[in-house]
Amino acid sequence: LTLDCQGTGVSAVRWGSAYQPAQTCGASVVLPFLSGSAQQPISVQFPPGSHQSYVEYTLTVQPPDAMG
Repeated sequence: LTLDCQGTGVSAVRWGSAYQPAQTCGASVVLPFLSGSAQQPISVQFPPGSHQSYVEYTLTVQPPDAMG
C-alpha cells in the first residue's frame, strides 16, 4: 500500500494500522492478506491538536510481484 497526498497540512497526515498509524504521506507498507481474513483496517488521520488542513489522498494497492 502507498499513500500519496497533496494539499495543505500534508506533513501532519499519519496513516497505517488502524490502532497506531505512524506512516507519513508517500510511505509504502507491505501488509499480508490471509485467506481467512480478507480485510485489513487502515486509518488515515491527523494527530490531535493539528492545525486546520485540507488534504486529498490516494491509497494505492499493488500486487506483491509489482513491488520489485
